[in-house]
Amino acid sequence: TPLEHGNKLAHILQIQPDADSVQRHLADIGTHIQNAGVLHFEFYPLLVLRRDADFQFFCPFTHCVLGAVAKGTVVPMTEIPDPTFSQGVLGICCGVTPAEGKVYAPMNGTISQLADTLHALGIEAGGVELLILVGVDTVDMNGDGFKSHVKEGQAVKKGDLLLTMDLEKIKKAGHPTTIIVAVTNSDDLSSVEAAASGAVNPGDQLLALQA
Repeated sequence: TPLEHGNKLAHILQIQPDADSVQRHLADIGTHIQNAGVLHFEFYPLLVLRRDADFQFFCPFTHCVLGAVAKGTVVPMTEIPDPTFSQGVLGICCGVTPAEGKVYAPMNGTISQLADTLHALGIEAGGVELLILVGVDTVDMNGDGFKSHVKEGQAVKKGDLLLTMDLEKIKKAGHPTTIIVAVTNSDDLSSVEAAASGAVNPGDQLLALQA
């Protein structure tokens, strides 16, 4: 259910829903609410706007290709070692098994959320909402082995360094190192499809999005 999805996402990001943040987000689009019809929150903290007559206003792009977030090997969604993501519960996604401990921005955007444990962050831009999760169940590491190079609210460009992590420390803790990139509002896009397989370098095509 949407509530279950929201609770899972809030747990991953280690944050609590904040009514003031929702109000501020709505205020940003307040002048357009009358034209937008009914707005639905699929889950929070990442705000999702349902498809409506003015969808192009909220999602101004027509086609977008996300870049690979790391050097490594692409992991198809169904092979991600976490059922929440392999079943698409939080949106269509894919993974990268990293060859080095660096995570890069897959698109231009703004850091919408950054977990206190530094293992996950959100990026949003132009109607696209992304969740990047480094490793599976690495929230249990409480930030040990992770370093952030960005802060919440910061504008980033595709290819900017977002996070670094100690891959050996993650492995020793018993966690898969898979970096997961999920389009959390994929239901509001006409298509989200894999654009790569095998080996990738940062910035290579990863996921193709169509409004």
